[in-house]
Formats: sequence, structure tokens, C-alpha cells
Amino acid sequence: MQKEKSYKYLVRLPLYMRDMLAESADYYRRSINSDIVARLHLSFRGLPDAEEQRALAPAMHEQMQQMFSRDISPEETRLILRVRAMPAVKRAALMDLLS
Repeated sequence: MQKEKSYKYLVRLPLYMRDMLAESADYYRRSINSDIVARLHLSFRGLPDAEEQRALAPAMHEQMQQMFSRDISPEETRLILRVRAMPAVKRAALMDLLS
């Protein structure tokens, strides 16, 4: 199978957005570039929010998350996913509020 040719393109991003991409890539266990490509691909498909989250995840992501978090309840899992989806600034504000 022949690999599809890629196009290299330089993009300037605000630092907060770069941080959000890095967090998302880390969460989905892939490179920032792969995360950007996945997000762009989904943006052209126009998926609803919950479906978009599932489609954004790479294969076996849910199974890996369950394997690494066996002691966490479904409610805690939903909370973790919502916090991880927050921008870094909002997450920091939430942590300040909770501490």
C-alpha cells in the first residue's frame, strides 16, 4: 500500500491554542500533527459534539483508558473527560476554586 503524500504547511497559533493541542494530543496518545489532522478532518464532516469526541479518538482509545483507570467510577470518568476538554486557563481556574 502506497503512503499518501503529505503537504507541509506552517501555521502560527496563539500559545494557548498550541497548549490545548498538546494536551489533546497527549490525551489521545498521538502527535500534535496527527491531532490537528484528525480535528481538521472532523471539522469538514460536521459531526455533533458527543459523536465528534468519539470519532476524534484513535482506535482502541476507550479500551486503553478503561485499562488504565480501573478504580474510577463512570461518574468520575465523565468528570475527568470534561476537565481534560477544558482550555488550560479554565482548568487552572477550576483548580484554584477547588483548592
